[in-house]
Amino acid sequence: MSKAPKARREIEAAYEHISNMESAETLEEFQKNWEHFLNDISRAWDKTTSYFKHKKEWNKINSKYKSILKNDPLLKYLKIARNIEYHGIKEITEHQPATTTISSTPPKPGFKQPDGSTVIPAQELLKIRLDGPRVKLISLEDRGKTFHPPTTHRGKPIDQNNIIEVAKKAADFYQEVLQAAQTEINTD
Repeated sequence: MSKAPKARREIEAAYEHISNMESAETLEEFQKNWEHFLNDISRAWDKTTSYFKHKKEWNKINSKYKSILKNDPLLKYLKIARNIEYHGIKEITEHQPATTTISSTPPKPGFKQPDGSTVIPAQELLKIRLDGPRVKLISLEDRGKTFHPPTTHRGKPIDQNNIIEVAKKAADFYQEVLQAAQTEINTD
């Protein structure tokens, strides 16, 4: 039998919501799954703690991961985002419309024509980038403090504009906590 089955289900639900975000066809669908994801990881922590709190080995594990939760920019930001979404009325993301970026690049040498003119292929002159609409993390206010979208997780850079990456890193952290508890604690 699995240790902490309810915590495991919450982590599985978090990964399912990440998958749903990846395949979302609308910003609203993406947003809904993001909000469910935030609640899933919060409940995963709570249920892991509840399941193992009476075991003496939990204190060491809890202390280690609670310190990471308290100090890691990504995890701290997500906790604030979840609390604002769950208890408040403020938005925790914004919808960014589709964009088109056109830039020029220095032309490569062209081809000399018999009449002396030079022809430069069009694909060498312009760079066009099309970005679809997306959900974007925003700075959050909580109890007079501002929390900016995270740029690091556990000392490594992350792309704050890639919510899928942010979510995967967070889900992996909560999975790691549960794995550590299941491995190091004897529940027999």
